[in-house]
Amino acid sequence: MPLLKDKNPDVKWAAGRALHRLEFGRIGISSEGVQYLERMYDLGEYNNPNFHVSRLTADGDVGIFDENL
Repeated sequence: MPLLKDKNPDVKWAAGRALHRLEFGRIGISSEGVQYLERMYDLGEYNNPNFHVSRLTADGDVGIFDENL
């Protein structure tokens, strides 16, 4: 959140885009796992490129969805 107050407009834009992606976007999953907030998480049997992750709560809980949601 402090990045949203940065004087550099490029930093503000990047921070806003990241927050928007976390709140409303779909984060793709690779065969290695999902990269979320600059960390890679191994999802075990859910490491499937046809699946995606969405953030569900303000606590950072995520949902894993298949192609049928």
